[in-house]
Amino acid sequence: GMLLKTSGMTYKKYRTATLSSAKTLDPTCVLFNKTKAAWDAISVPAQSGDPTCTAGPGQNDFSIALSPTSGTVAPGASTTTTVSTAVTTGSAQNVTLGATGLPSGVTASFNPATVQAGGNSTLTLTASSAAAAGTYSVTVTGTGTGTATHTVQYTLTVSGPGNPGSTPPDINVSNVQAHLSQLQTIATQNGGNRRAGSAGYTASVAYVKGKLQAAGFTVSEQVCTSCQYRSNNLIADWPGGPADQVVMFGA
Repeated sequence: GMLLKTSGMTYKKYRTATLSSAKTLDPTCVLFNKTKAAWDAISVPAQSGDPTCTAGPGQNDFSIALSPTSGTVAPGASTTTTVSTAVTTGSAQNVTLGATGLPSGVTASFNPATVQAGGNSTLTLTASSAAAAGTYSVTVTGTGTGTATHTVQYTLTVSGPGNPGSTPPDINVSNVQAHLSQLQTIATQNGGNRRAGSAGYTASVAYVKGKLQAAGFTVSEQVCTSCQYRSNNLIADWPGGPADQVVMFGA
């Protein structure tokens, strides 16, 4: 820009001169745009002699990124992530967003669906009540107005009943003591006992079953036909847990 200096130079003339030099030095317009932004930042306005810069074909490019790059959604719920774009070469262009690799029962929506490079969009992933549990890789694609196309991966985990994970919850002693206290209360409310076949036993089974289901276990009742007093036993299975391990409890 200094090589274009003439007598009577002012800040406004320097603006025009430096923009002209930036355009000449960098045909991608990145330097031009940065120089223009610098003059704008110190309130030196545009001049009638200012050049314009448009990158040549194939020189405009952009990048996309996600934050966060993974998330978990329960059936019937949704989760979001921010799609950010940036100009990497040339000038800003419109970027159309899309998502592929969605599991059955999961839909994707972008707001907005098209952004100008440098802008952000919110991706919402919604799982229906029938969405299959599991972990999936969703591909988010940004397609520019030219030839540029970029992708980024999002890891989606669909959780819910039947997929709490492979590690069962820890058995907390204080929690067990609290449950035993509640079982004693049930006995007191039912004639002072919880003998098999009694109302106290049935109420105790219902209490324990509810707690197990709330923790993520799959629970079924087994009728003890050989018992003197017919009553049900509980069978609790932790989905994804070891098939060769069985823990028996009595209360």
